[in-house]
Amino acid sequence: MKYIPLVMIFLLFISCKKEIKENEITQEFNKIDEIEINIPKLEKWKECKDSLTVKNWIERTSLDSLTKNYAVYLSKKTDLKKFETDENIIQDFAIIYIRKQEQKLKINQNDLDRIFKTHIRLTETKKAKIKDALENIYINENYLETNKFILLEDYRINNNCKTAVLLMKQYVNNPKYVTIIILNWLNIKNHLFYSSYYLELNGKKSIEIAKENNRQIVTELIKLNK
Repeated sequence: MKYIPLVMIFLLFISCKKEIKENEITQEFNKIDEIEINIPKLEKWKECKDSLTVKNWIERTSLDSLTKNYAVYLSKKTDLKKFETDENIIQDFAIIYIRKQEQKLKINQNDLDRIFKTHIRLTETKKAKIKDALENIYINENYLETNKFILLEDYRINNNCKTAVLLMKQYVNNPKYVTIIILNWLNIKNHLFYSSYYLELNGKKSIEIAKENNRQIVTELIKLNK
């Protein structure tokens, strides 16, 4: 089975075919290019960015040096010793990160919608209703190509977050394995942050679980960094 690293997948999505340009968002600049943020402690997940095993995984699968990871949350059920030898066991995890060259530009709440639309357009992401996706994604091999995305819905968790619910086939040789990706565009102190949450697709209920888990993470993150 060919393993396609999820870390690289989400970076491919947010870096697209080009970076966000100045004329696509507000023409103002932040006084400080990069800021440090407070990372929440979460009941269901443990922050493991500095774990040697996780650090090696991130470094090996990250797209380039322009991405800075602030947090990597793994489910508290994840066995890091097993993860050392079998990365396929990982699911129910989230990552908070930035693209360094986007930090100079100052953003506001309205910019998040424009940035979201730009990413969807540049990645040529298809849109589908949840019902249609669940009916077709396993039986029609052409419905969703490996490493492509289907957008199920987009919404606002709060004024400082634009969220998209996506599906992706993670494995080239296992089209039955589909990953739910909840991708968030975040305005934290006028800087553009991203967070992604991942869970294996297992019916409509798993999508609702993924949305709720993502909401918990994002809500705590925004609350700590007002």
